[in-house]
Amino acid sequence: MLARIQERRFALLFIIIATVVIGKISIRNLLVTGQELGQQVQAREMKIQRLIAEDIMLSAQIGALETEIDRLQRDSEETSLVARTLLGMVSSDEVIYQLNNQRVEE
Repeated sequence: MLARIQERRFALLFIIIATVVIGKISIRNLLVTGQELGQQVQAREMKIQRLIAEDIMLSAQIGALETEIDRLQRDSEETSLVARTLLGMVSSDEVIYQLNNQRVEE
């Protein structure tokens, strides 16, 4: 009977020691994981701020392009000039003169 009690004490002591060791390892892993998560959160916050700034810049560019598109659609003379100068759409019997930022066509 004494041997059985000693075996139970030994088993109980082994379980307690194993629990403490496993608990320490788990806590250490949780702390390391928490630090890594903190670093990941900071990196993601920086990325979000960068993307917000890029979004603002692209929104401004889109607004400027939309304004230019509206202007080009309303001004047929401007559209004609763009077609001729940028796209090279000058017919063979046509000559374009430009003097002092004034457009003269023949």
